[in-house]
Amino acid sequence: MGAKGQLGLEWTKRLSRENLAFTATDYQELDISDTEAVALYLDEHKPDVVLNCAAYTNVDGAESDFKANNLLNHSAPAAIAELCDAKGIVFVHYSTDYVFSGNIEDKQAYPLGYPIDAPVNPVNKYGEAKLMGEQAIQQSGKNYLIIRIAWLCSAYGKNFMKTMIRFGSEKPKLTIVNDQFGSPTFTFDVVDATLRILQTPERGIFHVTTEGMYSWFDFANAIFNEAGIKVETEPVGSDAYPMVAKRPAYSKLDTSRFKEISGGVSYHMADGIKRVLSELNSSS
Repeated sequence: MGAKGQLGLEWTKRLSRENLAFTATDYQELDISDTEAVALYLDEHKPDVVLNCAAYTNVDGAESDFKANNLLNHSAPAAIAELCDAKGIVFVHYSTDYVFSGNIEDKQAYPLGYPIDAPVNPVNKYGEAKLMGEQAIQQSGKNYLIIRIAWLCSAYGKNFMKTMIRFGSEKPKLTIVNDQFGSPTFTFDVVDATLRILQTPERGIFHVTTEGMYSWFDFANAIFNEAGIKVETEPVGSDAYPMVAKRPAYSKLDTSRFKEISGGVSYHMADGIKRVLSELNSSS
């Protein structure tokens, strides 16, 4: 579900490469808000796992587009989770760092990032809908995975890394936010982590991001350095770029639970940047 988004495309690539049986759907093939259609689809294909890569990701748009935001991030995943639980199917749902308050004070309170059981308190409508989706999925049963990710990047679609590569190649100078902190997640790492978790009996909530803590300014400069892009960069406060929806100042996620069940597997920003650049170069 959501096969044409960043995560969906990454899943399709990985499953195809490993010759694993799967069916990929986007809204053209299956309307996930149509519970009856989803039930019929599950009965026809009888999957062991459902990967929900669909979401409403327009954070600013979510402030006014309440219907679409709630439908894709809350009510539809909730209904699918109930169907999967009733049919004995593992339901995998991807959530977000935005379920937390993102207060800058939490940088000291949670230096390793928000643990999975930290208090939740979204600061925007997107985070609120994603949190309601999480809570509904948790109430559906026990056969689910909720995997929270942050700052998602890949060679697909629109994301911060691709935007920085384009702007850095076009402009002599860029001003980049330096007062919001977190760590990026790359789609291939999400897929790898999900497969590792599915190979265990563990279910529930997990966090998956790269190691370390960075500002958007740090992340951008790491991209430019690896790509060999010569551009002047200036750090600025987030007030230089007013947004409709409030953004968290701190959104690092603690990945301890994933590392515990995976034997210490971790992912790193530098590796992710290199791999995305390699994929972009090979496709150009």
